[in-house]
Amino acid sequence: MRLIPRSWHLEGAWCAMKGHVAPGATVAEVRAQDAQLVLATGPGIRLSRCLRCDGWVRGADPTTAQVTSQHLPPPGQLPTPLRGKALSELVVVRIIAIDRWLHVVFFVLLALLLIGVTIGLPAIRETAQQLLDGWQVAANEARPSSRLLARMLAEVAHLDRSHIGVLIAVSLGYAVLEGVEAFYLWRGRRWAEYLTVLATGLLLPFVVSELIDKVTIPRILGLIADVAILAYLIFAKRLFGVRGGDKALRAALAADVNWPELHSTAPLAVPGQLGERAEPESTPA
Repeated sequence: MRLIPRSWHLEGAWCAMKGHVAPGATVAEVRAQDAQLVLATGPGIRLSRCLRCDGWVRGADPTTAQVTSQHLPPPGQLPTPLRGKALSELVVVRIIAIDRWLHVVFFVLLALLLIGVTIGLPAIRETAQQLLDGWQVAANEARPSSRLLARMLAEVAHLDRSHIGVLIAVSLGYAVLEGVEAFYLWRGRRWAEYLTVLATGLLLPFVVSELIDKVTIPRILGLIADVAILAYLIFAKRLFGVRGGDKALRAALAADVNWPELHSTAPLAVPGQLGERAEPESTPA
């Protein structure tokens, strides 16, 4: 499943942020047999092809310190950066990770406010309580799955320190869970996708019941977001064996990019494809 249209040149945008993957930019010798990946166009000037965005990048010959090898390695040893469907899926998963990071911020700030209440200093307690009143509304409306916390927050003024301590622990627990999801989703870990599905799915019945209890636009949007995340991760990422599971996903991603053909067939080196000098990249992602 490709959510990002092919008309959007995602690879070009990614190279603009991360740099090109042009192995020909850092080899000492430009050979005629490597013309699909690097071309000498004049004294000290070469065109190097990016294996991610397929653009030809113009630059000077590398200095001694910049040279990574005498000439290009065999096709089987060339970089295989993310592109096509694999890159599209990474972008979508990172959007989910950003959503999780927002949850982390929410729960950490909540825990800090609760700690402010437990300190007991009148000025701090009064300010924290006022903020918690607003936080209760936010948790109640904007995040249906946190309604239980919202109900407990409504009674925070009447709770003793031990009960407030439980609230702090729950808030920090949520923050840690969401943080683990966010961090490892961003890094593309498969198991983090499973964790996200389980954490979201377990709370989904509670979200639905709260929506039935009171229908609001934020709750509807929250439910739609949760269902969309679950559907994407389960079906597009083929979790739990769906649509052939992990093996089928790897096969689909491998079939999306024909690396032998890509390494041996280059686009025309036309002026509209020329850019700035490619910098070597340490990782293909």
